[in-house]
Amino acid sequence: MAAATAPLIIHLLNRRRFKVVNWAAMDFLKEAVQRNRRVLHLRDLLLLLLRTAALLFFGWALSRPFFQNSGDNLAPNQPLHVALVVDNSLSMGYQRSLGTRHLDEAKTRAQEFLETLPERSLVAVIPLCGSEYGNTRDSYRNVNDAIEAIDRIDTVDRRGTVSQGIALALEAFSASELPESAHLIALVSDNQTTNWPRGDLQERFANLPKMVVIDVATKEPTNTWVEEVSVNDGVADVQTPATILAKIRHEGKDARKDLQVTLAINGEIKDSRKVELQPGQTLEVPFQYRFEPEDRVPGLVNSVKASVALSPDSLPADDVRHLIVPVVAELPVIFVDQLGARGEDPKTNRYGETYHLRRLLAPKTSSTTETAQLLKIQHLTLDELTRDALREARLVVIAGVAEPGDAVPLLREYVQQGGPLLIAAGGNFDPAQWQEQAWKEGRGILPAPLAPQLVGKLADEITSAADLITMNPDTLSHGYFQFPDTPQAEHRRIYTSPGMSGVSPVIFKVVESKIDNEFLTKLLSDETKRLTAQRADFAELAKQEADLLSKEKNAPLSGSDAELRERQRNRRAELEPNWLTWRAERAATASDQTPPEKLAELGQPRVLAGLSNKLPLILERNIGHGSVTFIGTGLLPKWNMLPLSDVFVVFERIARSKIEGTLPQRNLSQVDQFTLSVSDNLARYTLQRPAAGDGEPREEPLAVEALGPEEYGVIARNITQRGVYRILTRRGAAGGIGNEVIETVSFAVNGPSEESILAPLGKQGFETLIDKSASAATATPATGPTVKAPIVWLERGVPISLEGATVWGQNLWWWLALAVLLCLMAEMMVLFWPSRSQRPVGNS
Repeated sequence: MAAATAPLIIHLLNRRRFKVVNWAAMDFLKEAVQRNRRVLHLRDLLLLLLRTAALLFFGWALSRPFFQNSGDNLAPNQPLHVALVVDNSLSMGYQRSLGTRHLDEAKTRAQEFLETLPERSLVAVIPLCGSEYGNTRDSYRNVNDAIEAIDRIDTVDRRGTVSQGIALALEAFSASELPESAHLIALVSDNQTTNWPRGDLQERFANLPKMVVIDVATKEPTNTWVEEVSVNDGVADVQTPATILAKIRHEGKDARKDLQVTLAINGEIKDSRKVELQPGQTLEVPFQYRFEPEDRVPGLVNSVKASVALSPDSLPADDVRHLIVPVVAELPVIFVDQLGARGEDPKTNRYGETYHLRRLLAPKTSSTTETAQLLKIQHLTLDELTRDALREARLVVIAGVAEPGDAVPLLREYVQQGGPLLIAAGGNFDPAQWQEQAWKEGRGILPAPLAPQLVGKLADEITSAADLITMNPDTLSHGYFQFPDTPQAEHRRIYTSPGMSGVSPVIFKVVESKIDNEFLTKLLSDETKRLTAQRADFAELAKQEADLLSKEKNAPLSGSDAELRERQRNRRAELEPNWLTWRAERAATASDQTPPEKLAELGQPRVLAGLSNKLPLILERNIGHGSVTFIGTGLLPKWNMLPLSDVFVVFERIARSKIEGTLPQRNLSQVDQFTLSVSDNLARYTLQRPAAGDGEPREEPLAVEALGPEEYGVIARNITQRGVYRILTRRGAAGGIGNEVIETVSFAVNGPSEESILAPLGKQGFETLIDKSASAATATPATGPTVKAPIVWLERGVPISLEGATVWGQNLWWWLALAVLLCLMAEMMVLFWPSRSQRPVGNS
């Protein structure tokens, strides 16, 4: 502005250089000049304005001016509390042409941002998706310490959303020493569209501090990835080839040709093939592999590592997906009906109620083969059901039995430990006897109480179509009832009209389950009280056991104390039975940490399928670690026509799903930890993580922790990378005799496939999203969220400055420089114009 006054000063000084002299001869010239004086005066003023503006614009351009978004702005030298959220999700491993990852650029941009902060600022460095080494919300007072923390961040196989980052930042601000006006969130990310859910933003807008988003995305990325790997039926046997199905997907401008897809078993390549993918195409690639039978024990599960990999591309982290395949010899399944194996006689057409379901689950392959190798079927009567029979059973199906009798306590213990129980009506089923013996105010084995009278008529009693009952398609939302690639209209016809079999899935007779809101409220209250009392019993038992252990250290227990210990053991076995042989195969859950109210809520009965007469057909309820499924009709064509229709496959799906639920849960996605029950508290346990790059797998010790009453386990935490993890069990001192590995439990971790969909939001998409979210937020009632905080988007290549967090118009300097050029051009035109208008003076 000072320089801009120079033309004015020069103009005034030039006026003072001339001395006025009165000369009579000049009177003749005054008349000639008078006509041009006004034009010359305007020209001088215009030149003065253009020269002043040119200097003024030039000075403003050098200062890089900006406009503020709101009145609530940061003071230039005010210390700030910055929550620097660095996106380290899977997509940040995308490599550019020079091999630089998005995360590498994010670190550089983050460091540039930190260098603009005022002195005495606080910085909390937050990896958006966590870290293998854990997270801290502490703030650094030294910028160099914050930069070191940024350098330690690496990509993890997880997904993170903007809402999640804001929540972490607000948590870091919770103990801030600085006022809220000094809080600033800086997000450095590739900003994939899937990570900006609009609903979350509307909720976060209410109390959002000032925020700057630094974008590092590639505008047109290309990626091919393994979206899913699965094995047919979720399990493989040792005598028939298994189908391992891999789903491959490609996104980009060009097709992916000669793409190599390989299958590896236990790290050794077993099969390979080449495929071609068009942009946006998903391709299923099946592999056939027969697992070897050595070291397989009937009834127990061995885990085999399988992986499917692609030729590497710009995002190598998602070019492989791992799978732990449960390989078994036989899985025992118990079927109980009114006849059992001894009473069933095909020659006289005498079949037990479970006949059709047995045939579906384990079909005969010849006249001499009883069942397929995957399942070992035991066909019993209720009197033959014992604890020894149940000890290894993966599923128990009871159908057509008149009354449960004395088997209810035994079956409840089976379910409490995690065993799945499926109960169906039909045959001689007596709802009054089942209600009396198996409901027990929710402490039996029924999901809900039963009405004493059956609803409907048997087939030979029906006189009109009005007596027929059908399934209600509107209630069939569970995955059991879904058929792939089937339109909704066709889906409804499957359950109401004859299918390929030509038989309509109609029902003649059902058992009425009494379930309503009043019942559910009472059951929730009763279960909460029961679980609370049970939790108190466990606490009292633990206290008594600790007292007895203390006494036993000093002297042998007395007779009364020994009797007390025996009573404690019996009581604990009653509260928490533990006799299933396969229970230890499953990942443990620390249920004692879950509030009783939550456990009671999880144990509420659920209606999976309803009928046209508004009665429930299939109900399910969790009891302890297991579940009970009740089917209100029979499994033979006496109570319904379902066994002869296409719909009966639903019951097979339910049964297979229950069996799969008993297998070891060894395939995980985006988890924080993995918990495994252990029986030997004196053994040493270590976690072997997947090798990083060409390095060796590294081991870390795991401590044995209490998971519940008389239940111990080890917890593998900070599971962040894709690959196969191993928990190793050793006995003996480290490095000494007996230090060999005696047992290994493997589990596979794969990240979410959504992270592989590289669709950057971009500045234009961001502005559209913010406008829509803001409109939705301000349209809420007065108590709802309102938009008040500025969010600034900085694209790649835009210089980072502290002002960028609270201002707009950072590129205004370019337009000011252009204005300087225009002013100089206009000045030249004004100076040149009088010379063009001059004409030669002639003789007159």
